[in-house]
Amino acid sequence: MNETPTMLRTWLARIEKKAQEVGLDFFPQEFVICSGDKIAEKEAYFGGYALYPHWSFGKNFFLGNVLYNFRAQFFPNEIVINTNPCRAYLLETNPVVHNIQIAAHVFAHNDFFKHNVAYQSTHPELIQAQLRQGTRLIKNYIGNPRIGERKVEKIIDMAHAVCYVVDDQDNFLIDFALRYFPKLEPVEREILQVVATFTHHLWPQFKTQIMNEGWATYWHHRIFTELADDIIHTFGFDAYFKALRSHLSVIRMPEGLRRINPYRIGFFTWQKIKQEVQNAEALFSIRANKTDFTFLDDHFDGKDFIYERFVRPAIIEPRLRKKPKLSEEK
Repeated sequence: MNETPTMLRTWLARIEKKAQEVGLDFFPQEFVICSGDKIAEKEAYFGGYALYPHWSFGKNFFLGNVLYNFRAQFFPNEIVINTNPCRAYLLETNPVVHNIQIAAHVFAHNDFFKHNVAYQSTHPELIQAQLRQGTRLIKNYIGNPRIGERKVEKIIDMAHAVCYVVDDQDNFLIDFALRYFPKLEPVEREILQVVATFTHHLWPQFKTQIMNEGWATYWHHRIFTELADDIIHTFGFDAYFKALRSHLSVIRMPEGLRRINPYRIGFFTWQKIKQEVQNAEALFSIRANKTDFTFLDDHFDGKDFIYERFVRPAIIEPRLRKKPKLSEEK
């Protein structure tokens, strides 16, 4: 079947309607269909925020392209950012069925951004305008011969070095500098403030990664499953099965014992909660009022649950034993 952008737009509308029917509540959602290169560019800029120029973003883009070109990693299937309207980027080379599943994932992220307690001071309706204003300011400083690129770059380097160093709970070292270093030059203070604004906006995503990714994965699986008959009728069973395999790859067991898969942990923990509460209102209340620490402390428990879902069966290789020496006969 011809998988046209028109068909994708039709299905995006269906997914949005279904997401509302199951209880998700979100900001207006915008989708942009992108090439792999554009997705890589957005990824380098933390999802497509209107960020100031800095060498570290170019480094991210270069390293990402090297990994993609050598197939050490694949392009992200989607990028979604905490803005109002919420913007998401879908990979144009994905089959429509795959992007349908990803769209359901996006609407759940959007719902999480809107309602979770950690995001309530992130100003999603203002952040892009604030960052554009900060970007104009920094570009003007770069173009000012009395300041110049080297000084601006040095200030941003220092800001990036400490931006996520936490002083006390959600108070960062960069905030401490802005508050208690009166000898900062105006140019230093203004650039630090731009970086601090983005730091505070992005910080909740680190505090809720397992919850957020698990929530999005739980809902994309549920929505996709509830629409299975229509999807199979439109695209065929093979296309539907490939999308399910993609879901399984998202929640796969990590290879190394020291690694975690936040999608897997979050997905199975939300499934466990749903079985326990049997109440949509309670499920949405947990989504709104917890961050990863309390979420896992309260719900990721029970030896049977952990061993069943998150521990690989031990593979015990037989040890080579030395053949005992025969005692010498006297």
